[in-house]
Amino acid sequence: MKQRYPKILSWLAGRAGVPDDKAEGVWADALRVASGECAVADSPEYWQAAVDHLRASLAGHSRAASLASPGAAGASRRQPDVCMA
Repeated sequence: MKQRYPKILSWLAGRAGVPDDKAEGVWADALRVASGECAVADSPEYWQAAVDHLRASLAGHSRAASLASPGAAGASRRQPDVCMA
C-alpha cells in the first residue's frame, strides 16, 4: 500500500525548514504515535493525533536547527549601528 501524506506536509516542512524527505519520516512517526494513542485507525481522532504530533515534531526540528546555528537566526534581525542625533 502506498503511503499517504497530508497535502499540507510540504508546506509545514518548508515553514519549519525541514526537507520534504525528512518530513515524510516525521509523518510516518506521527502515524505510529497516533496508532498507539487511538483505538480506531482512520478515525477523526486518529488523524487529529497524527497531525498534532507532526506539527509538534516539525516545530521541534525547527527549534533544534535554530539552536544548532545560533548566529544564523539573529543575523537577519540585527539592526544597523546608526546613531540619529
